[in-house]
Amino acid sequence: MGLTATPKETDEVSNSTYFGEPVYTYSLKQGIDDGFLAPYKVVRVDLDTDLLGWRPTAGQYDKNGELIEDRIYNQKDFDRTIVIEERTQLVAKIISDHLKATDPMAKTIVFCQDIDHANRMRQALVNENPEQVSKNRKYVMKITGE
Repeated sequence: MGLTATPKETDEVSNSTYFGEPVYTYSLKQGIDDGFLAPYKVVRVDLDTDLLGWRPTAGQYDKNGELIEDRIYNQKDFDRTIVIEERTQLVAKIISDHLKATDPMAKTIVFCQDIDHANRMRQALVNENPEQVSKNRKYVMKITGE
């Protein structure tokens, strides 16, 4: 029985409680050393919006004409309860700039909140990388459980 790299462990749900202790474990480091898993580098960027939060201007409406609730939105809200398109575009630009400065063909995984967010991020990355996409339409691919 294999388990995900992030097994569920909460007060209500526990893989260990359900299945018992593992009979064998294979560490990430061992998998990389053995050549079965790729080494990786995490590049984390904290945006002002993420650190400080975002608040709409008084009476601000969204693109669907709905009044945006007047409160401070934070990381728990972004791409879940509120979408800030400029934030998505900025993240795509930061990722693209990093790849252009290092290796545009480096395999890169961008984790998104859900399929809608993945669709928006894919399009933003396509928009930031027209030269690569024109060479290979699969330069930016969405991969989901669907």
